[in-house]
Amino acid sequence: MISSWARSANNELIQVNDKIYAWPLTLFDDFDLLLQHLRIIYSGTLLGELAHKKLIPDHALAMSTMLAETIACTELELSQAIAYLQKNVIEIPGSTPGWQLAAYNEHPLGWMNVLPNRINNYYPKELRILKQKINN
Repeated sequence: MISSWARSANNELIQVNDKIYAWPLTLFDDFDLLLQHLRIIYSGTLLGELAHKKLIPDHALAMSTMLAETIACTELELSQAIAYLQKNVIEIPGSTPGWQLAAYNEHPLGWMNVLPNRINNYYPKELRILKQKINN
């Protein structure tokens, strides 16, 4: 299941509760030792969270170099990209339903889940653009 989302070569996949992390093989022993003795909040690259036996991809995966090449990607226009980054509603006529990577100028922005009647924007709320551009 993870292989359709991320390239896991040179990484060990770890499940902590419902979250799936990728740890670099070269740091696996160090991470494992720390995890046994400390309360670790975040380690490696968070790939996503399991919900009802399906993976909900995490923003960290979208920003990583681990993305599988088969991930569906939708290239947004500037106005759509800004609306996406503001976490506003965006419309993309003719989009294929399912999880997709939103991108602008071939740069990944984050995840969106295209449903038959709407698009769910999964851009992290704490990163969204709050201010509008002021024209001088």
